[in-house]
Amino acid sequence: MFLSSLEKQGLLTSKDRILVYSIWGAVQVVFLVSFGINDHWDAYRYISTAQDIVTGHWDRRWNTGFYSAYIFVHVLLRLAGLPAKCMYVIQLLLSAVALDYFMRTLSLWVRSRMPLLISGILYAICVNIQQWVSILFTDPVFFDVQTIAIYYLLTERDGRMVRSWIFMILLPLIRPTGVLFSVIAFVYWLVVSPRWRRSVTAGIWLLFLGVWVYLALTRDQGFFFPNHNLEANVICGYPSGLLGDLRVQYREGMSVIDFLWANPKMTGRLFVERLFKSFSMSRSFYSSLHNWVVEGDAMLYYLLAVIGFVGLLKTDTRAGLILAVGVGVFCVPCVVFCVDSMGRFSLPVFCFVLLFAGVGVSNIYRWITGKGQNFPDENF
Repeated sequence: MFLSSLEKQGLLTSKDRILVYSIWGAVQVVFLVSFGINDHWDAYRYISTAQDIVTGHWDRRWNTGFYSAYIFVHVLLRLAGLPAKCMYVIQLLLSAVALDYFMRTLSLWVRSRMPLLISGILYAICVNIQQWVSILFTDPVFFDVQTIAIYYLLTERDGRMVRSWIFMILLPLIRPTGVLFSVIAFVYWLVVSPRWRRSVTAGIWLLFLGVWVYLALTRDQGFFFPNHNLEANVICGYPSGLLGDLRVQYREGMSVIDFLWANPKMTGRLFVERLFKSFSMSRSFYSSLHNWVVEGDAMLYYLLAVIGFVGLLKTDTRAGLILAVGVGVFCVPCVVFCVDSMGRFSLPVFCFVLLFAGVGVSNIYRWITGKGQNFPDENF
């Protein structure tokens, strides 16, 4: 039963649970009615690959493995004779479960009913997250599984690390950026909660994943598009005007790294603007109303997250560190490659931002009322 563990701890009531999930359900209805189920664009690629596998015409490539878990679900739907849009039901259920685990993780540091309730509602109405549930991309599934994975990583005990390893294996099979969760686990075991054997094992696993990424980048045509860097695109596929800072023109045979290294001013501006756009949800090609909604939504959570970050560093430095590492690590793909035009590459970053924001809500509530307290859970 969703949030039952929080009820047992006296942190939420059954009425709180009903309220949070009612709001979450209402938000899902609004997005479903407004935009429907999107099975186009990237979704078509996953659906068609599943069809190829079922019919025995699968073109095996290194990069396909990075989406294999998501494609496998489509294969099961196909074998069951169900339409591909049934994947929406799975994504909807997974989103509901992720909401539960978000609250569980937040309860490691927030031990007051009202801040938890408000944070759950803020999660449920977060436009930049909930708008993706009805879109049959790997991104919303990755976000939800990552949210669950963070809880198990932070609450593991000796002999129970198998759960963390399940997610370290599963996440790279949903999206390539799943490799970065293993980086977070490695840092956690090496620095935050030292366990040298786990650190060594995680390091070996990262080496294996690194080889896999290298093979996908170098042997699968179309998986990596160097032109995003050669053309200095901040947003994938959209000119940025930064080529005016070129000092050395690209020459045939020059690697992308050499090109960027030879143009430090352009490269610096490119990476800084990509980092900024990793958090900014507005786009020049969107309407003013759209940009106002997504930016207003994002800025609310960022403001709360900054307050939460400062507060968490004071009450539980280890927790603040690992969440900050999560934000930084998942910004790397956007900075090194490019920022998605729809902002979906920033979803993993938002996972940690929302946790910081929940702590921020608790801090503000305590300042206003003098009630509630943030403190590290004994399991962390």
